[in-house]
Amino acid sequence: MIFRGEPLRYRGPAQPDIKGVQKGLLLVSFFKTLSIGTLAVGLSLGAMSVGHAEDRSHRAERLVSTLKLDAHKILSEPDKSLDERETHLAEAIRNRFHIAFIGEFVVGPTWDNLSDAQQSEFLELFGDFFLRAYSGQLGGYAEDELVIVSAAKKGSKDSFVVTTLSRPKRQTSTVRWRIREFDEKPLVIDILIDGTSVALDHRAGFHRVLENDGIDGLITLLKIRAERLSAQPSG
Repeated sequence: MIFRGEPLRYRGPAQPDIKGVQKGLLLVSFFKTLSIGTLAVGLSLGAMSVGHAEDRSHRAERLVSTLKLDAHKILSEPDKSLDERETHLAEAIRNRFHIAFIGEFVVGPTWDNLSDAQQSEFLELFGDFFLRAYSGQLGGYAEDELVIVSAAKKGSKDSFVVTTLSRPKRQTSTVRWRIREFDEKPLVIDILIDGTSVALDHRAGFHRVLENDGIDGLITLLKIRAERLSAQPSG
């Protein structure tokens, strides 16, 4: 029997839309790339943030390490008197301490009432006194052993570097160097010796002198102390 009508045709699966598939694949690839790029940027920024946070304490530690090396090198200089070596050390490390910041703090509210000439004279004398009096905490004398124990951030600006100083026939002292960055340059702004802040201690002592004798009396006191430091043996 023969059936007449539409001829038989094979109807297999529909042919895919090649252009549509290609567009879909391109979109998937684009979003994958975008996601990976976003993740990479995020990780990179996170690493930068952590690195920056770590750098502050690391820079502070490097500062103290540099001061330690300076003290050892200068105080070991041959053919120079002890006074000459200590004067040289004070001059060499002066730019690693923010003497203006410390000086203004220890004077307190009276600072704004001083003339420019008084401020300059005070800072010059105070800087010499401060560095001569406390640079010994960096070691450098014969048989000194200074060890950097730790370095850590404090708040949003400062870092503390802890050191121990051992000397023959003396009790080991612990010093915390308070360091703040000014235009990304780390500078020492205080020294805490066995828990006592040098800056706070001088602020209290200078306040009494300022009340009784004014800035001229304080300047005279610093001159006297500078003479005593030059006369007494160190180390």
